[in-house]
Amino acid sequence: MPRTRVDIEPTLLCEVKRIGRREGVSISQVVNEALAIALAERRRRLQTPLLTCLPRPTPAGSHRPDRDEILSVLDF
Repeated sequence: MPRTRVDIEPTLLCEVKRIGRREGVSISQVVNEALAIALAERRRRLQTPLLTCLPRPTPAGSHRPDRDEILSVLDF
């Protein structure tokens, strides 16, 4: 497996070491699992449309005002 140097904040490294000791796994395994979860969440977030509100269909027989009707009630 290739090796790459990554700088990790000291507080995060302490937490990773603590988790590794508690679970009996290596630091690499904790970091790989955490990174895989974070990347999956990031992909999910980036694939979700920002606008989740979709326009509702206009019920049959209802009146939708046109541009002139809307402008007539606004004070310009």
